[in-house]
Formats: sequence, C-alpha cells, structure tokens
Amino acid sequence: MTLRKSLSCLLLVCLGAVVGLVTTANLELSPDVLAQQIWTEKQDNTTGLDPNGPVSMNTFAVLSKQMSPGVVNISVEKSVRTQGSSSGEEFRRFFEGMPRHFQNRGIGTGFIIHSDGWILTNNHVVDGASDIKVQLSNGKRYTARIVGKDARTDVALLKIESNEALTSVPLGDSDRMEIGSWVIAIGNPFGLNHTVTAGIVSAKGRRDVNPDGRQLYANFIQTDASINPGNSGGPLINIRGEVIGINTAINPAGQGIGFAIPINMVKVLLPQLKLGRIQRSWLGVMIQEVSQAIATSRGLSTARGALISEVIQGGPADKAGITPGDVIIGFSGQPIQKASDLPWIASTAGIGKKVSVDVWRDGRSVPLRVTMGMLPSDPSAIRSGSKARSSPSASLEKLGMQVERLSKRKAQRLRMKAGGRLVIVQVDPKGPSSWGGLKADDVILQVNDLDVRTLEDLQREVKKIRPGGVISVLVQRGQRQIFVAFMLP
Repeated sequence: MTLRKSLSCLLLVCLGAVVGLVTTANLELSPDVLAQQIWTEKQDNTTGLDPNGPVSMNTFAVLSKQMSPGVVNISVEKSVRTQGSSSGEEFRRFFEGMPRHFQNRGIGTGFIIHSDGWILTNNHVVDGASDIKVQLSNGKRYTARIVGKDARTDVALLKIESNEALTSVPLGDSDRMEIGSWVIAIGNPFGLNHTVTAGIVSAKGRRDVNPDGRQLYANFIQTDASINPGNSGGPLINIRGEVIGINTAINPAGQGIGFAIPINMVKVLLPQLKLGRIQRSWLGVMIQEVSQAIATSRGLSTARGALISEVIQGGPADKAGITPGDVIIGFSGQPIQKASDLPWIASTAGIGKKVSVDVWRDGRSVPLRVTMGMLPSDPSAIRSGSKARSSPSASLEKLGMQVERLSKRKAQRLRMKAGGRLVIVQVDPKGPSSWGGLKADDVILQVNDLDVRTLEDLQREVKKIRPGGVISVLVQRGQRQIFVAFMLP
C-alpha cells in the first residue's frame, strides 16, 4: 500500500466534484445474475467466539488460524514511463542508464470470497498492472486476471483458476459493528507474508478521508489495528470471523490510524464488478456543505443537508425542479445530515429509478421526485449548460471588498463569459467578506437568492440587511459555483 494522506477540509471543492456530476448506481441486473452471489455470509458463530463476551488469551489465535487460508498476497508488475532529464538532477541520476519504460513491482493483499477463486482487493493495488500473481498461505501461486474494478471506491475483483476448491472467508455486516469492537487485520505489510495485527474499531463513517486526493465515495471504518504499506486490499475482520472492511489507507503522519472500506458498500458493487463494468448514474448537481451561516440564511434551525450550488440544465435534477440554493435534506427516505451523506445514498438509487427528494426552499420542506439518469460521456461539456439562481451580495463598506464590472479581457482570463456581472477585485483581510470566504476574482452571481448584475443591485440588497444579519452570496470561482454565507457586523 502506498502511503496515503488524509483528506483536507476543503469540502466546498471536494464534495462538488464527488456528487455534482458522478454518482454511482446499481445496474439493472436480471434476477438470474443477482442470484449468482459470489460471496458467503456467516449465519452462525461456529468459532465459539461471542462478540459480547470477554476476549480470552487464544481468541486472536483462533481467528488467525481460521481466516489466514482465505487471505492472499498479491504481487504486481506495472509498466512505468520515466521522465525526461528536465525533472531535476537527483531525478536524472536516479534514472540514469535506465530504459524509457521499465517494470515496477508492487505488493498488496487480497482475500478469497468464493471457493471458485474470486478475490477482492483494492483497485490501486492492481490498476495498470501488466502481470498479477497471487500466493496462498500454503505457498501455491496463481496468475490472476482483473474481472472488474472501480477507482471511485478503490475496489477490484480478481479471478484465479484452480483445480481445487479454495478456502474463502465470509463477509459480515459492517453496519452492525460498534465503535470499540475488536478487529484483526491480516496482510502483507512490507512483503511480510500473512502478518496478523489486532486492534479496535476507532470510528466509523469517516467521510473526510480522501487517499491521494482521489475522489471516492468515502464512508471509512477507522481502526488502530496496525496497517502498513502492503496491507492494501486485505481484510479487516470482526470477532465473529467475518470480513467487515477492506484495508485501504493510512495516515502517514500518525500511528494507529488506518482506514477500511465498509464491506456493505462493496457488496452493492459486487454484481456489477462481476460483469466487468460499473455504470454511473447522474443527478446533475454540484453540492457543498451547509455551514451554520448558510443554514441561518436559509431558515434552517440547524446546519444540515446538502446545498445545491449548481444545477446542470436538462439534467435529472433540473427536470425535477431542483434549483441552486435548494438544500437537500432527504433522499429516497433517508435523512441527509451532511453533504457527504448524499453521494453514496444517491449512488445506490439506480439508473432510471424514481426517487423522492426533500429539499428545503423558502423556509419549508418541498417534496420532489427525481428520475435518476445515466452519466453523459462528457460531463465537462454538459457543465457549460449549468445554471444558477440569483443571489445578491453586500454593501462594499459593510462587506469589506471592492468590485468592478467584469470586463471581456478579465472574463477571458477567468475563462468566463462577461455577461454583465460584477467581479471582486480586492478583499479586506479584516472584513466580513474575508471571514466568510470570499476572494478576489470571485464573480458575483446572486445575493440572498436575488440576481446581482450592477453595483446598484448590490448596494440595494446590502442595505436591506441589518447589523447581525446573514448574507448568502453565490459566486463563480474558476469552473465552480459555490455559496458563501456570513454575518454582517
């Protein structure tokens, strides 16, 4: 496992990219395909280990002996292209005399979920591999092929062919686990075969983790069971002897902080992975977190839900009547407490499925119905048809900023249409605009749900806000539209 970094707290950017245009959905699978389940689930406790009972001296020994035969070591070869000599002296020395392409070897872990040779691991372990070898605990080696993989959840399904039935491990229910429950991890850290470590579930529902900056449908289990490079793709196992997660990431800045993908998320994808493809549905929105200031400006008693900052014209959300400024507080009967709750819930709705969506608009909940669509082949092109609802900003003196008309030249530099807008040219670092998060080059689109195109529009709307009132501003920042809300002094 390559060393991975924890997600930064810039949810305004990350969440928009995750949910806005790409949400995963189940394929419309036939009953015959769904019936061909390639994993087993443990219905009883044949090990004699009681999840609610005391942990004895041999508890982990029993688990290790039972589960290790189903865990495999994975070694891969990947073709690596060297860079030119312009990358720095140290880099040039490192690659001196090496060919333009060479084979890089990596290690990881996986586990068998069916006796026919179906294996789960991380996508990043096998992505780009030209050769994949799998070694069992008894030393037997096999060549594996990738059946299906999904970078967004970092999961891959492999297949090996064997003349004998292989030992598989059962999958558990990750939703039932409790913080503080005992778990073990089995893997291949630093190439040390079948290393067993023990710990507890430190936390669950970690959505603020984004390894390597990739966009994932994150809902990680956090554990202090020792996980190191090479553990990637290995199982996190509960006291019953069931896999509840796939070990995926670590925080290199700390010890005892590892993350695993909940196995229930993986179960949703397995039928699609078996078919070799993941189809993604399309809601057609960009979202951001609801701050307390934004909640106040929208009439919400608490900061909850997912704020719609952008709606793609002609997309499913647009057709259903969802508009920028709406806050999604419920999706398909499930409450949305944070913006990060929405991606995975939406991802399992199903392409073509009609789902109920509760949005908060004008101080009340409005029920809508959305028919989930399929992700277009070129989402970036579709985004050019996005639309925003208006919303004014604040008086210059009150806001602590300077604005000017957006010239054609500046619009070209910002890669925007001029369109008769105001652009922020300076922000007082000690003023309320800076506190709220406004920046130079932000183009003002709306203030408090009203369109703002002239300085007079802006000043008029600002005068309406009394001291201590909250202002909500929709701005265009680069290729993103985001809401910013803050209190006026």
